[in-house]
Amino acid sequence: YKISNLCSAGSGFVGLFGYVSGSAANVKNVAVVDSSWYTTNDNVGSIVGILANSATVESCYSECGISGGSYVGGIVGKSTSTSTIKNCYNKNGISGIDYVGGIIGNNAGSTITTCYNVGAVTGNGSNIGGIVGKNQSGTFSGKSVFNSANAPAGVSVSNVAGASYTDMQGKKTSSGITKPTAMNTTDWVFGGSPWTISTTENDRLPMLKVFIKKVTINVRANDGVNKVSVNGGTYGSTATLTVAASSSTKV
Repeated sequence: YKISNLCSAGSGFVGLFGYVSGSAANVKNVAVVDSSWYTTNDNVGSIVGILANSATVESCYSECGISGGSYVGGIVGKSTSTSTIKNCYNKNGISGIDYVGGIIGNNAGSTITTCYNVGAVTGNGSNIGGIVGKNQSGTFSGKSVFNSANAPAGVSVSNVAGASYTDMQGKKTSSGITKPTAMNTTDWVFGGSPWTISTTENDRLPMLKVFIKKVTINVRANDGVNKVSVNGGTYGSTATLTVAASSSTKV
């Protein structure tokens, strides 16, 4: 689900979902784009304001500009009580007063797995972080990555891999594209579920496969005799192709 064109000044807990709690609560495959949350409230996240009591956010991303009080995160404002945030990323700016993070503002006892942030993170307090503003008994499983190339003074990259924007991009090669340098570990599964990378999409940064729309195209030579050529490959007089909606397939 890709949600767009939202704008909220918000009250209470601010996010697409204000408060998510319980082991049965799983926010999955959700993106917020071309939107903004601008509020003075605490507990602000593009996807969830507060995540609690073993709830999960997975395979989500944000391109939502966020400005709030304290406990402000690109994905989750505040996370508590053995909750989980996995396979998520943020690409827009995050600002607040204190406890401000690219993925989570304040992590109290939750687990973060394979997430990344390339958005600028700013705040006035001492708990400002590329992935997590303040990590309180939370854990990292796998490598989470923050673009630290243009990090403002005071932004912490502890417990994460500080990397330049270039290191977070896949490298173009004659045979396709390689893993980003900063994410070249077994924790990140490119080409399998849920991550992939492309030479033409998402600035060559990792993207979640579930959001790549595919279309089926039936192609037939005008005379029904000549062969169909697709990306240099030759087929019969007809061909059925399933391709990404934004791909550069040449017929």
